This record gives sequence, C-alpha cells and structure tokens, in this order.
Amino acid sequence: MMQTNTQYMSDPARAERIVRRFMNLTLREMKQMQTRDYTNYLTYKLILTEELSPKKLLDISYPELACLIYNMGGNPRYDGYNHDSQAQQLAYYQCLASILRDGQKRSIPVRLFMALPLHAFYTALDSICGAEHPSLQAYRAYYNYKDSYTVGDLLNEKIRVLNKPWQPIMPLASYEDVIKNAYRDLGGLLVDSFLTGLLPQLCMEDIRNKYSALHKEERHVPTMCYSADEISRLPL
Repeated sequence: MMQTNTQYMSDPARAERIVRRFMNLTLREMKQMQTRDYTNYLTYKLILTEELSPKKLLDISYPELACLIYNMGGNPRYDGYNHDSQAQQLAYYQCLASILRDGQKRSIPVRLFMALPLHAFYTALDSICGAEHPSLQAYRAYYNYKDSYTVGDLLNEKIRVLNKPWQPIMPLASYEDVIKNAYRDLGGLLVDSFLTGLLPQLCMEDIRNKYSALHKEERHVPTMCYSADEISRLPL
C-alpha cells in the first residue's frame, strides 16, 4: 500500500533524523541560503551586547542561536531608542522566518524540516528530549492542527497574517493584537519549541563563553544593513 506524503514524513525515525539535521544547521549555512542579509541584522546586536566573536558565531547551531534570541526578550540591554527588547525579539522572529522561507529553496535540511507535519515535529522533539515535555503538549493543543499540517504551513499562515494590511473597519488595537500574536506564534514555533524541550541542555552562559570574543577587536561587526524600522518592512 502506497504511503501518503504525510505518512512518509511522519515516520518517527525519519522525522527525528530531519529535526536533528535541522538542529545542526549553522549560522554559516543560514547566511548562504538567504536572499537578503537577515543574519547580519540577527547577529549585529547579539555580538555587541553579549561580546561575541563574529567569526566564532558562524558556527553557532540553530538551537544555540534560538537560545540567544529567547533570552533577549525582557532584557533591557536590548532596548532601542524607540522600542523595547520584546519588540526587538519579535523582529528577530521575522528574520528567522524569512531565512527559512529562502532556505527551503536552497537547503535540503530546511526543505525537509518545513515539510514535516507539526505532530511529527513535536513527537521528534519529545524523542530527542527523552520525555514528553508539558509545554510541548500545550503547543500541540494550541495550534489545533490537522495531521497533514506542516511546519511550513504554519509559518506561511502566520506570514500571510503579517502581510495583511489594516482595514479601517478594524480597531487599531485589535489589529495590533493580531499582528503581535502572529509574531509570537512564529517565535513559539521557531524558538520556544526548541528551548522548551532542550533548555536543560542549553545554558546561556555556556553559549556566551563558547562564542565569546577574547579581545575587543574580535567584536568588530560590519555596518548593520537595516534599522529596526526597516527590518519590519522587509518582505516576508
């Protein structure tokens, strides 16, 4: 009997291999797969704030990068002139989504990850973590997905929301909530999901030490391509 694509991609061993390969994705690979320099925006403030080495940071894995992004929310060191760290974090979620949308056309590991049904993704995370994490179960209930609903489907759904213009008949406050929730859903999928399951294995201090700049000259970064306002207008 021929398997459907959902059945094929839902095979537990296959899904776990896909998630593990995606987790090994490095910043260097992400830089190679993007059409705009989103990674420069992602790393600019991280390098300056955490005193990291741009050269070493090229080898940071996806979960480690997610950990840095996860810990910036609520940290006043990431506040800008006209936005706080929470808003900065939302912009970083947008960057990750844009990198992966570009990446699925250029990277087999990203393409396979985007094609994973959500239930297979979270089941694989459970297997990698060694137990069902309560928060991962909460994500399953929250998204209320169909069996065939993939990581890419959820990402594209949220991007459609972000690209939907405000209509005058909709109160601005309600529109703001819809947009912010879409950003947070991207973060829940691309950042929180990994940190929820892998947090015991990921220590912010260890990551900072691993990629730290030993000398001030190592923290030199190129001029940032986009301001926070400009990044919000970049096409998803």
